[in-house]
Amino acid sequence: MMGSKSFIISEKKLMERSGAYLTPMKQHHIAEVTNNLCPETLEELNNLGWRHPLDVILEVYDRSEVYVCRNSKKEFIFLSGLTFSEQGEFPLFFSMFSNKIRKNKYTAFKMSKLLINLFDITELGMTIQISHKYPNMMHWAVMLGFEPMGFVSSKNPEYVEFVRCNPNKINVYNNSLRPISH
Repeated sequence: MMGSKSFIISEKKLMERSGAYLTPMKQHHIAEVTNNLCPETLEELNNLGWRHPLDVILEVYDRSEVYVCRNSKKEFIFLSGLTFSEQGEFPLFFSMFSNKIRKNKYTAFKMSKLLINLFDITELGMTIQISHKYPNMMHWAVMLGFEPMGFVSSKNPEYVEFVRCNPNKINVYNNSLRPISH
């Protein structure tokens, strides 16, 4: 099997800014992402009960809308996307950062903002849950337009739940309960 590097040349650049880009996650990204997660992401996955990073990467690959961000040097910076619930609630926005995130934090923010704008095309809103141990992540969420709604107990530690309503759509109705019009 070819390594991930050989696929980089042919990756579809969904959105691009200053050489950094977002591409839909493909199977060839799995090993690269799994092997390059930052310590904080690994700690968070462990706190959520995921003992092996590969397991969660496979889960999001199979069940979520996921994108990989690369910087101008084609290095993996973050994996981010939406997980949808069967109850029809707002999808959960998530991100997993690479071990190169500190050198690329401004690129990561800009590209996260582009991704949020992409999701605004189809979604009325999104939620995100962040451990209280990561105030910088909470600040990032607020800068992306999420608002803190309260605490969510998830085993141990405490998480803050954030909600972001789409500023481009005004909707006070539950679309799943509305009649279909032809």
